[in-house]
Formats: sequence, structure tokens, C-alpha cells
Amino acid sequence: MRPKAKWFSYLIIFAFIAAMLPTSTVFAMDISPKTDHLLQGSVASATANNVANIRSGPGTGFWIVGVLQAQETVPVSGVSPDGGWWRISTAFVSEGWVAASVVTVTNAASVPVVDPGPIVTVTIGELNVRSGPGELAPKLGTVTLGSQLFLIGRSADGQWLNVRSQFGRNSWVAAEFTTAGPLAGGGADTDTTAVETTNTVPITNEAYVVVNAPFLNVRSGPGVNYTILGIVEGGDQLPIIGTNESRTWFNVTTPFGDGWVSDAFVVARNEFGGAPITTDTVDPSAIITPVAIVNADSLNVRSGPSADFTIVGTVRGGETFDLLARTLDFSWVLVDGATVDGWVNRRYVIIRGDTTNLAVATANNATVTNPATGEAVSVAPEIAGPVAFVATGAINIRSGPNVAFEPIGFVYAATRMPIIGQSADGLWWQVESPFGIGWVTKRLIIVENDATNVPVVQ
Repeated sequence: MRPKAKWFSYLIIFAFIAAMLPTSTVFAMDISPKTDHLLQGSVASATANNVANIRSGPGTGFWIVGVLQAQETVPVSGVSPDGGWWRISTAFVSEGWVAASVVTVTNAASVPVVDPGPIVTVTIGELNVRSGPGELAPKLGTVTLGSQLFLIGRSADGQWLNVRSQFGRNSWVAAEFTTAGPLAGGGADTDTTAVETTNTVPITNEAYVVVNAPFLNVRSGPGVNYTILGIVEGGDQLPIIGTNESRTWFNVTTPFGDGWVSDAFVVARNEFGGAPITTDTVDPSAIITPVAIVNADSLNVRSGPSADFTIVGTVRGGETFDLLARTLDFSWVLVDGATVDGWVNRRYVIIRGDTTNLAVATANNATVTNPATGEAVSVAPEIAGPVAFVATGAINIRSGPNVAFEPIGFVYAATRMPIIGQSADGLWWQVESPFGIGWVTKRLIIVENDATNVPVVQ
């Protein structure tokens, strides 16, 4: 009976204490930091759609300082100039940033735009972070390609940057391996002990962008389908004149005159959504047709939009061709070659220019018009008569019906070629190949369509 007596005594003591409290006193509930701010209905807040990283700055290159759990809700105190990141705080992180794409935000109409200050990006695979401006300074750690760091200052010789990193504010990195780059005139024997504590970005009220890529095209209009006026380098600062309607391109002043740069490769300063829309200054005559740039060492050009079609030529990496048409799923594109029009696999080319009005080739659309010449171009020519289908990895095309004859070229698996004849011994097909008329062994060929009446070629 003793245990019951003990618990009964505790209940009497608890009741006595409660009776002694003022009548207005209530016991406080433990409110989780995930929900306590929800008691204030008008507070701007962000709710994580799934588990989300909290970063030290508004960019995926900044180091992670915490994690939001799925459905966790936290207060929002600011938004980045590009609108892509929200500044938040949690019970464990006094200030951090989350991508707008991973949270749902409410009551944020009056949240201020927060300029995070100058930022540099690492442009080398791995970069040492040191405690001072010089290679003899102790190493604090390393950062990798694409890492973003807050810029504080620069060494007197311009070769080292004082940055805020995950290793603290007293962090230094070599400027040449960042988008800021070194200042001209510095050298290995320059004194690096003195430090400029002023910011390398000029203090000004004017809106400008800082180029956040090693090199960036300046175009005649707000889109990749406009002509290139010139190229600016990482760290260049360009005054902002205006933006396009979707605010994805900035109209800026450059050494080549007024031009346009993509918002994706610059960081805006002192521009908080107030730049005017200036698309009325764009010259429509500067629009270029969409082009395909070969992004492989070499690439086969085929007679139709599939690997089943005959190879009509090969082009080298880096070559550029006008686009004439595309398949419905955009997996193949028809290009205007120097000697022949043909189809190339979309995976191995880089598309530049506006493809909105590009012709779509379908089974009911046998031809398209070349916008440059006005001529009709065959979309997917049909191969009439018997066809030799290559049923091996690659096959030689020979000058005669025997292995003793020299190869005139080779084609890869699944190539189709019209059959025009056969050898007297019945072992070889004569075909129309990308290299002219040649011979292939029947052992490695599957015949499509009726080959009964293929003539013997002596």
C-alpha cells in the first residue's frame, strides 16, 4: 500500500501549490519553434514543401547552415533582389536563406528586398581558404567549384580576396580563381600584408550588375536569339538602364554600347525592382534565326529523324548550322548544312535562338521551307524498294563484292541503305551508301521490303 500512499501525498502537495497561485495564473504550454509565430496571423512566413536546406546566402553555392523539416513554418524577414530566395530565421539559425521554389510563402507582400552585398563565385575545382592574403598563411579549409562567398575586401596588390566563408570572416582566397579575378599590375613580389578594408564594389546609389560568370555575351536584345555585340568578363560592373517585361534580362551600358545580359549570369546591385521596362529600344532587325551548335567530337547527319535513317554526312564539334525544323518531341532537329540538309540528334547539339516558330515535322508534313532560301526541304524521306538494315555494331562499305576490295567507308548499326544489286555468288549486296555506291556482306544485313527482283551485278 505504500506506493499508493506516496502518490496520494504528491497529489495533495500539487493541489496545495495550485490553490496558492493567483486566480489569473495559467500553466504555459511548450510551444514548438516550428509553430509559435503562427499565433501572429499577419506575420510573413514560409512553410517547407519538403525537407529543405537553409543556406548562408541567396544561392545554391552558399554553405548550408541548417535544415527545414517538411511542413515546418518559419518567419520571413526579406527577399533577394531577384525574388528567388527568402531570408528566414529559425530557433537554431538566426539568419539564413531558402530557395523560393522549395517553400510556400504567405503574408509576404510587404517584405523588404534585401541586397546581400557583393558576392564572388569559385571558378576552380577546389580552392584553398587561408587565414591571410598569401600562400604562406595557414590553410583554414577548402571550397569547391561554384561555391559562393561574401566579399569583404581585397589585398593591396589585388591578388587576394578577404571573404566571409564557412570558416569565418577572416578568410582569404586567391582572386584569380574567382569571378572577381585579380587586379591588373599585381605580382608575386608585391607586398600582400596591407589590406584594403573598403569594399571592392563602389559605393553608389546607381543600379548596376556585376557579371557572375567567367565570360558573358552582351546581346542586342533580351534573348539568346539576338545578335552578340561583344563579351564582358567576370566581375565587370555594368550600369542598369532597364529590364524586359519578365525581368529576366537587364538592359545595361557596356563598352560596346547599350546591350542586354541575362539575369541568370549577373548579380544586381541597388536594383530592387525599380528599373523601367525598355524593350522599346530593341532593334528587331538584330534577331537571328535559331541555330544548332555541335556539342560532340563529330556527329552523324541522317536523311531522317531517327537512327534508322541513312547517314548522309558527318559534321565536326563546334560547327554551327541554321535550324529548319524539329520533331514533335524535339528529339531530332533538321539542320541546314553546307552541302546537305539533314537530321541530327538533339542530345548532341546546343540550341541557340528563338525556336517558337520552328517548323514541326510530322508524318503528315513531308516538307518544310528553308527560311534562308525559301526552298522546300524533305523532312523524312522514305526509302523505296529493298533496304539493307545494318545488324551489327558497324560494317565496312567496300568498293567490290569481296573482302579483298578496299573499304570506301563504314556505317554504324541500324543504318538503312537502298539495295540496288547483288553479287553473282549471292553473298554481297550492292547499296547506295553515304560514300557512294558500294558493297556490304549479306551476313551482317537484314533485308527490309521485297528483294526478290534485285538484279545481279557483274
